[in-house]
Amino acid sequence: MGAGTGNRPGYPTFGAGGRAAPAGVPDPELVEQAKRRSFTAEYKARILAKADACTRPGEIGELLRAEGLYTSHLTYWRKQRKDGALRSSGRRAGASRSTAAMRRSRG
Repeated sequence: MGAGTGNRPGYPTFGAGGRAAPAGVPDPELVEQAKRRSFTAEYKARILAKADACTRPGEIGELLRAEGLYTSHLTYWRKQRKDGALRSSGRRAGASRSTAAMRRSRG
């Protein structure tokens, strides 16, 4: 490893454009902390209904791109729907299911 690579003390760290960032200045291209998105049960049910109504090739892909979702979301949400976890309760999906599961396990 040459000088300027890695996060070793005494070596400069390079920001955008390959230039060393001045000390104490954060790299503007880095996000401080990524936030995981969460979706309500109503939203998931609505998207699943739209996806189920898709008939033309590429229509589901178009829906996913418009909503900023991935096919894995649909897969997981379909499993939740099958398991009964997408009942509308105003809370985030999964939260009500885990609470109900905790109540059952207590007695």
